[in-house]
Amino acid sequence: MDLRSTLIRKIQAQGSPASGARPPVVSLEDFFVGNLDHGSIGCNLRNSPGPEAFFGALRSIRGNESVQDVLVEVNEVIEGDTENGPFQTGFTF
Repeated sequence: MDLRSTLIRKIQAQGSPASGARPPVVSLEDFFVGNLDHGSIGCNLRNSPGPEAFFGALRSIRGNESVQDVLVEVNEVIEGDTENGPFQTGFTF
């Protein structure tokens, strides 16, 4: 199974992001490793640095001794889309 399929299964196991319940969360590694989809994060920024830059910045925050963990909150998974990754708009610290 590829990384994207594994990620979507982890998201779906927590319930649909569109269900109105608390959005699913996944680890930084689950969301970012292998994620080349610039539309999955920061797409509302004029000059988005892309997933790799976000991953580095968030790992740095997680590395702070006062931070227990950083999780990615997933807000949308487009059904039937086999090209793009899940979309996120928030983080849980």
